Amino acid sequence: MLYRLAANTAAPGFTAELRATPRLGTWLDTSDLTVQQTVDAILSDARPLC
Repeated sequence: MLYRLAANTAAPGFTAELRATPRLGTWLDTSDLTVQQTVDAILSDARPLC
């Protein structure tokens, strides 16, 4: 089932906070990786949270 939210249903300030948050996403093709290789790849690119 597909749910759609109207543009005006976001909590106040949420959209502004979302836009201000830096994007840290990484594309990782795990098709040929083991679980351990996936974890190692993610942790090798880890950045400090603070």
